[in-house]
Amino acid sequence: MIYRAGVILLLLPLAAAQAEWGRLFYTPQQRAILARPASLHASGPAGSNTSALHYFNGEVHRPGAKPLRWIDGQLAPAKPPSAVKPGESWDAVSGAVYPAGRRPDRE
Repeated sequence: MIYRAGVILLLLPLAAAQAEWGRLFYTPQQRAILARPASLHASGPAGSNTSALHYFNGEVHRPGAKPLRWIDGQLAPAKPPSAVKPGESWDAVSGAVYPAGRRPDRE
């Protein structure tokens, strides 16, 4: 019993320091990018991401729950068109579907 209490007392300072280790292995530039809000992570100036091209990252089906879908890297309540499979992208204006790995550049 005394041995366990001693081990716990020795590990307590490590547990307090662990919260600071979350970003230990990132460079200062990477930490600055992680600290920015998610809306600023997109490349290019604000407002340039108005293209009709969308990317369907994937979905998760859980028993007894609604499926979760990721579109353009964000959790989305909307469902992509039925012809689009995970990994593919589509143009909402023209309706063109691009196969996985052939994602055209956004303008």
